[in-house]
Amino acid sequence: GNLKELYQGQAAEADFKWQAQYGNVVRFKGSFGNNQLMISDPAALQYIFANKGYRFPKPPERRILTKMLNGKGILWAEAQFWNIDKKALDSAAPNPGSITLLCRFCQSDMGYTLKSPEKTPAHLTEIPIRHSYCNEDTFDSGQLRKTQMLDKIKTDIILLYERARAYLVGRRSRQSQPHKYRPSNYSTVKANMDTDAKAKLTEEELVAQIRTILLAGHETTANTISWGLLELAKQPKMQSRLREEIWETEAAVHARGDVDFTIADFDAMPYTTAVMKEVLRFCCVVYHVQRYASEDDVLPLSQPITARSGDIIRELPVPKGTRIIASLAAYNRDKELWGEDAHEFNPERWLNGTAKEKVTSIGVYSNLMTFLGGVRSCIGWRFAVIEIQAFLTEIVGRFEFATSDKTELVRREACMVMAPVVEGEVENGVQLPLRDSLAPRTGKGC
Repeated sequence: GNLKELYQGQAAEADFKWQAQYGNVVRFKGSFGNNQLMISDPAALQYIFANKGYRFPKPPERRILTKMLNGKGILWAEAQFWNIDKKALDSAAPNPGSITLLCRFCQSDMGYTLKSPEKTPAHLTEIPIRHSYCNEDTFDSGQLRKTQMLDKIKTDIILLYERARAYLVGRRSRQSQPHKYRPSNYSTVKANMDTDAKAKLTEEELVAQIRTILLAGHETTANTISWGLLELAKQPKMQSRLREEIWETEAAVHARGDVDFTIADFDAMPYTTAVMKEVLRFCCVVYHVQRYASEDDVLPLSQPITARSGDIIRELPVPKGTRIIASLAAYNRDKELWGEDAHEFNPERWLNGTAKEKVTSIGVYSNLMTFLGGVRSCIGWRFAVIEIQAFLTEIVGRFEFATSDKTELVRREACMVMAPVVEGEVENGVQLPLRDSLAPRTGKGC
């Protein structure tokens, strides 16, 4: 089959190649020669995720894998179990309008702290995005354990379980603690304690939800920020323009007597928002989502397909049981939606109208599929957007990043999420070597 080409290259490498060669709907051979579909067509994805979301559940083998990693959490759940889990987690989600951000995120939530270099000249910094629940690396440490991949997965699953269980064991004592000492998943535990008995999660389910938040909620955001810093390091003019806007807004915040940025401040930073959207589009860390047709169905298409026979197909019949790979990365590079330069990092597309945010809206944020869409969209997408804005504002406002001699060797490694790995040093794990220095304070906002 075609699985070797699909899965043994860099993340979404085959997706982009097939999209350019065959279009937004590709039939390929899976295990034992069975036909599968890779889909990045907007109308088809809208049908699968938004219009008929429950007709296209996750394949059973994917649910088994998810259960092994996270237990019976929201990523495992389907149908009625999904609704119960989503209700429980929605009640624990923070209100975006009430969050004051930045340093609180940097110091605790993502598992590393920012340390200013002692000397002004640029020095090599590695930005290791480890599983953030391990909480053992700092921003400038650059040290990663050298372990075999299978041992690492086994260790990380155990760590996930132990950390999640620790939250539950100590939940009563934490309830009496001041808010600043409570763990980031305290609200999940508290919300479940306050829930109606019929909708309350069992202890096993609650542990699974916490494991899901620790893994799916942290790893995606952490890797997205890393890839964003890499692209900014490659584009110093974009980085400088972003920093100038951050400093101007920071000056306005201080002038009114505040210390922290607010949501309104972020909303008033158009270029920062454009950079964040472009990072989410261009660096789609969750590049694939698997589904299958639970019954015979017909997919609508945005653009007709020309069959080998020459026939024009405007709707695609899908037999029951057909495996579907929704290529989120390929959708986010569709030239019809994002312009002819869709394979280039260009935040300007969000300011000049090139990005079509209102056409065939699928995703929950700016027509992107990064957070999925419809009934199974990411329930934490608002928090993730705020978190990315906060980190970019804090990090880029303080540091200046540049490429190093290893930057060109960074691979988009496909390992459940798209992670940065240096070519020829895969055994060293996740690495993103950049040069950083304190950003010189110049311009209107200083």
